[in-house]
Amino acid sequence: MLDYFAYGSNMLTARLVARCPGARARGRGRVRGFTVAYAKVGRDGSGKATLLTAGGVVEGVVFAIPAAEVANLDEAEGLGRGYDRITLTAEIGERADRPAPATRPVFSYIATAPTPGLLPFVWYRDLILAGIAEHGLPPAVAAWHRAARAVEDPDPESQGRRAALAALAGGPPKPS
Repeated sequence: MLDYFAYGSNMLTARLVARCPGARARGRGRVRGFTVAYAKVGRDGSGKATLLTAGGVVEGVVFAIPAAEVANLDEAEGLGRGYDRITLTAEIGERADRPAPATRPVFSYIATAPTPGLLPFVWYRDLILAGIAEHGLPPAVAAWHRAARAVEDPDPESQGRRAALAALAGGPPKPS
């Protein structure tokens, strides 16, 4: 099992499990030295979340993923086509019996050419907000995403939108 730090739509367990069936949430996590922005150009032209090396702290979710399924995630995320895979150190879990969160190496994805000013589709932002709610991330994280301007997908039958709606409903995408 490899540990993966999700900070975008993959925070929603149903979304990630559709891509990596063996994925299991380890819990909330954070990485330092980064911020998040909708600055990665998606295959559909919309803005997708990416880490930016701008200082700060990014809250997310750490998942254990079977090594054999990481290639599925690489493909879904567009490794080599806009995203690179990176190794980070994540702080995992906050417990009263621990003076500081445990740290562990995790992998994640970062845009190769961040593009400011991109807008996410509403369905994509909704996936992120659902993952934030599911895992109880801090209210400020949800507030930031809610405040981000999002636009409707011009193709209401797009594969991305159908998969997102299925994940939000907790099931596999329905054929068109």
